[in-house]
Amino acid sequence: AVVSTQSTGISKKGDMLDLMTLFAYVTNCFITAVGLWYIVQRSTQCLDFTVTIHFWHFVLTCLYTGFPTLLSWWLLTLVSCIVSTFLGEYLCRYTELEEIPLVGVRTSNTNADNP
Repeated sequence: AVVSTQSTGISKKGDMLDLMTLFAYVTNCFITAVGLWYIVQRSTQCLDFTVTIHFWHFVLTCLYTGFPTLLSWWLLTLVSCIVSTFLGEYLCRYTELEEIPLVGVRTSNTNADNP
């Protein structure tokens, strides 16, 4: 076979679960960043909201499964928080830097054309 389960590293059920968890965290980063862009709309507040979201995720995890003791959980959560913050700040800053149209204001070029 050209592609086998051994060459892709998905030979055990646990490996597939790990890949699904990683995919969920990556998807969560993008969804959180878009949510920050849509709801928060200020790049200076993205870190606060992202940390708050991940704090409540931590509280719900503790209530549902107990205190997380795996290093991989802490690393994934930390990386997810950092990536979500940077993506959210990028999207918000990009929107903040857009030019604001001023209606009814004449520029100096339009006055020079009309005598």
